Amino acid sequence: MFLPRLHSVCLLVGAVACTGDTEPAPLTADGLLTSYAAVAAEPADDWPGINRWMDQTGELRKLEDGLLPQLTDTPDDPLLLAELGRIYTDAGAHGRAMWFLTRALQGNAEHATSWVYLGASVGRMGDLEEALVLYERAMDLDRDLTAAFVQSALTYERLGELARARTVYEESIERNPRHLEARLGLARLLEADGELEAARVQLERALDVESDSPTALFRLARILAELGRDEEAAEVARAHERAAILEDLRMRRYLPTSTRIMQQDSVPRIHKLLALAEFFLGNGRVEDARLELVEAREIARSDRERVAVLAGLLRCARANAGESAELTSALAEIAPDHPLLSE
Repeated sequence: MFLPRLHSVCLLVGAVACTGDTEPAPLTADGLLTSYAAVAAEPADDWPGINRWMDQTGELRKLEDGLLPQLTDTPDDPLLLAELGRIYTDAGAHGRAMWFLTRALQGNAEHATSWVYLGASVGRMGDLEEALVLYERAMDLDRDLTAAFVQSALTYERLGELARARTVYEESIERNPRHLEARLGLARLLEADGELEAARVQLERALDVESDSPTALFRLARILAELGRDEEAAEVARAHERAAILEDLRMRRYLPTSTRIMQQDSVPRIHKLLALAEFFLGNGRVEDARLELVEAREIARSDRERVAVLAGLLRCARANAGESAELTSALAEIAPDHPLLSE
């Protein structure tokens, strides 16, 4: 726990003496912010693993190249302080995160996302009731901030208040039907309650938002199997395998990515197909690679894309000792100096 609860209560009560007989005052977001700020120490380099974590996730470069130089120029910028707090929260450096987030909110208490970041840091330290208060403040400031709703719902789940969590997910979806995490959360609760058909609907709508979501595909395949729809389940399971491979490639930076984690739909489909084909070829799954490349050939537009597709198909043909004259000719027409042509 970052802050002893009694310390929070003392600060909230104010002029009332804090004794064993005092009725604890209700938690408020402003009171919690005051109490956190009072004990948050200026961050020191006290966690050796943080640089390793940030290097692995790419956040270290983001700090070194952009955020830290800005902090030198504008040390009181609330948005900058909030972003640093988010990064350190994700790294598990909660003392450091708290220092940045409390100062961000002292500079701009109307920034709803900063309250979400602070709630996330507090919640990960185990203060779930306090985290809920902070998420409520974020929702009061911005009823369309889906992150606040989802984090609140997840916290209710951790507290075992599943009916309340379901209500929050449903409200989030009503406000933003394309919010993936809310759909996944609601589907999880519906499945746990045995409402498989309703869970299926939510997962299919989640896939309308992000067609390559490994989580949605995995759960949908499982539910379809439980519903006895075996052919559909097998098809979705194959799609899940492809999505899981793509996510692994993205995490290892073999695929371009957006700044939003898990937003795979930002990657052009042709790139996904080529990445899958390369993966399958590297693992000896030539027919699987060929199927990806056949689909890629239909949507390839630039010469560079066509060359990549033809080269992949030529490798497949040679691996199967199949006919490759047409592919060789097509590749030579676009890229006469391609290394495959001299093999």
